[in-house]
Amino acid sequence: MTDLERISKVLSTTKPTSVFVRGDIVDFSGYCEGISINQISLDTIESDKEYTVIVINDLNDNVSLSDDEIKLTKELIGQNNIMLAYLGKKYSTTWDDPTKGIASIEGNLCYIYYSWDGVPSRNIGMWTQSDQDLLSQYPFSLGESLLYAIEEYLQ
Repeated sequence: MTDLERISKVLSTTKPTSVFVRGDIVDFSGYCEGISINQISLDTIESDKEYTVIVINDLNDNVSLSDDEIKLTKELIGQNNIMLAYLGKKYSTTWDDPTKGIASIEGNLCYIYYSWDGVPSRNIGMWTQSDQDLLSQYPFSLGESLLYAIEEYLQ
């Protein structure tokens, strides 16, 4: 079994996870179903699965989040079992805690937020400008990189 097959199995059975994508489609190469949504609301991300992942794919700078979507996602990332992955630049600091030091990586285009037992976490660096520059050459790399990031979150 390949790593991606193992991750797919974890997402479907061991740690059932729904993956919602706001913005441009993410190709998960059949290892995961990304459910496309036009707005982030409690109704659009409703799921019977144990874990929820919200991906905001704004790499082409064409997502406009409403104030309600931003407020809701800030609340959601404070709960256990919900992960937010923002891909892009426009909203790159939206979910950061201004009272804490913020790490940065040159060319970073991915910001991941979640909480475990009330402790907020932020990860960066899963997707960079150099990865984006190679996306047309390796069209499955974004989805596969996100699957590895989701796996890390679930561990």
